[in-house]
Amino acid sequence: MEDKVKETILVCKLLDWRKQYSAKRDRKAQEMMQYLTRPSDRHDPLGENGSEKKVQETLQAVHDLDAQYLKYCSVLAKCNAENALEIEGVTMTVLEWNHYRDKVLRPQIELISSMLMLVAEARHRNFNAARTTATRRGNDVAAPTVELVVNFDEEKLRAKLEQLKTIQEEIHSALNVFNTTTSVTID
Repeated sequence: MEDKVKETILVCKLLDWRKQYSAKRDRKAQEMMQYLTRPSDRHDPLGENGSEKKVQETLQAVHDLDAQYLKYCSVLAKCNAENALEIEGVTMTVLEWNHYRDKVLRPQIELISSMLMLVAEARHRNFNAARTTATRRGNDVAAPTVELVVNFDEEKLRAKLEQLKTIQEEIHSALNVFNTTTSVTID
């Protein structure tokens, strides 16, 4: 019975590998494509049954890469579920912080940013419409504009946006520290 070699690796290195996985997998598959078929009157460019062997080896390499990817994802999921971080007095697992950041915080920031941007664009259109009207009348002074009604407290929402962005930065920093200082063991 052979002993399994255990590898200890920083979480950040595992995350980097995971990001590169698709490119590695695609490269291997692309290399294989030229050997899938050939006209029967042509010799195998890799020698007798070489192309068939190349296809089988590449399929195995892709399968091994997929298995490694799943193992790494499992190790990361377990690590994220077992480790907690405290940010702004709130303690959650790394998994929960990741979900909060991606599924709650980011959409809130995007929504508030969109709301504020749409109001700014409406004000700009309103101003341009008044300027166009004044120009058509031959006036240098813009015609009075119709007051734009905004159905929420902009200042309150801007403050909320800044608060959410600050929390987002704190989560990002805490997760970076966690990822660069935490090691996991891979069997």
